[in-house]
Amino acid sequence: MSTQHHFIMKTMRIPFTLFCLLVISALPSHAAELATAKVLSVSGTVMKSEGSAFIKIGGRESVVKAGDILREGDRLNSTKGSKAFIVFSNGSEITLYENSSLSIITIEQEPYNSKRVYNELVADPSKSKTLLELDYGQLDGHVKKLTKESSFNIKTALGTAAIRGTKFRIRLLFTANKFRLTITNFVGLVDLITQTTAPVISGDIDDGEGNTFDPDSNVTTTPIPPAGECNVETNDGNPVFDAIISGLSAVPGLDVGVSADGTLSVEIDLGGFIPAPEITPDPETDPAIIVVSPADQG
Repeated sequence: MSTQHHFIMKTMRIPFTLFCLLVISALPSHAAELATAKVLSVSGTVMKSEGSAFIKIGGRESVVKAGDILREGDRLNSTKGSKAFIVFSNGSEITLYENSSLSIITIEQEPYNSKRVYNELVADPSKSKTLLELDYGQLDGHVKKLTKESSFNIKTALGTAAIRGTKFRIRLLFTANKFRLTITNFVGLVDLITQTTAPVISGDIDDGEGNTFDPDSNVTTTPIPPAGECNVETNDGNPVFDAIISGLSAVPGLDVGVSADGTLSVEIDLGGFIPAPEITPDPETDPAIIVVSPADQG
């Protein structure tokens, strides 16, 4: 008994970051795949709710700061004029823009050995799985080339963007009395997984036109070509339209208003917080991603 106690006390003297890496290396493979993301810069006010991403109500809330670590179950709400730049351990990057709500559903990656920091990675260094959910708003992203076993998906109420390695933009916004999902593929590989009343049209779609979401239709996968764009929309009267409004209304701090003529406004309103200045950590003093990334990133 005393020998075991002495071993534990010695272990606790190990520097914390090294201790985390040692613990992870000793865990079963399925547990070792838990990963994190990190906020590299913030402008304006972005709030984080901790707790189950599947319940999406309640949980502890805090102001997001540069350097914060994000984990499964966290949701970010950005206020007007705000944005956050986030990096994942596989080298992928996203920018969340104002009046947007984003949940981290799944984020996993197998440990890997490398001395490269996140922005030097040109491809996913090990098997990873990322699932985000955009409740409302806009994000831009750059997902580095993924391994065949890896996935990086962004889910919305009107469809999912399955990204294999690309620079892209995703918007789920209310416009012209309808909700519209727009996925833009600047370069690379991205698929749209959705349900529509007719085969999905991929390419330039004029305002007022688009693919109509139908929850009773079969799920289809449509490749979006480089420099291409694809829209999916739903109008008032569609059950999905009402479900989106109900879901947004349940998000703490999100102000959903409907005027007499049916015009909808959606804004993140978390008043009372002082906007944070835009800060980017010094890469020489801040080790970027921890847990599954290299211990030495110098």
